[in-house]
Amino acid sequence: METPNFEKEALAAEFKKYVEDLRLDPEKLCDQKIADIGCGENAEFVRAALENGIENIVGVDISFRNDLAGDSKLKDHLINKGAEDVKLHNMDLIVAYASIGSHPDIDLPKTFDNLTSGLNPAGELRIYPISDSETLKGIQRKRKEVENALQSLPEGEFEIEFVKGEEQELPSGEKFTDDLLIVTRK
Repeated sequence: METPNFEKEALAAEFKKYVEDLRLDPEKLCDQKIADIGCGENAEFVRAALENGIENIVGVDISFRNDLAGDSKLKDHLINKGAEDVKLHNMDLIVAYASIGSHPDIDLPKTFDNLTSGLNPAGELRIYPISDSETLKGIQRKRKEVENALQSLPEGEFEIEFVKGEEQELPSGEKFTDDLLIVTRK
């Protein structure tokens, strides 16, 4: 199925957003085995990656558009499961954009354990955004949940880094950042 021009532009914008916000090196992506967790029913990053010649990628989500699920070019690149249940192996890069860190019903310790178990040595799990705030209680509570869940990972097997995002201000004057979480298997 040929991708219309307007859709190609949208996919290119989505690819750029992922690369920038997740701080990915597009040159290295072709050589990596990649999973996009919570890729969404449109699987835009997966489709954009395929358009960019990145063949070793899968998108994971609990539902996909019917036309995508039946597309012969995409069928081997889509996994219909949730982050807590998908079994990944030998992954170099697992990304989660606007899914794991913000989803209210996800079992974070189980999800982190499940996803990191699928990483190769030096493989990375990158999650964006993980928000932080000194004043917003809901954001503080969610950030603490993420930090606590990370403590359930086997000690000494992973390096954990929060890359601070640019400070943003709400109309109320309260400030927050959208940070990038990088978990690297040692």
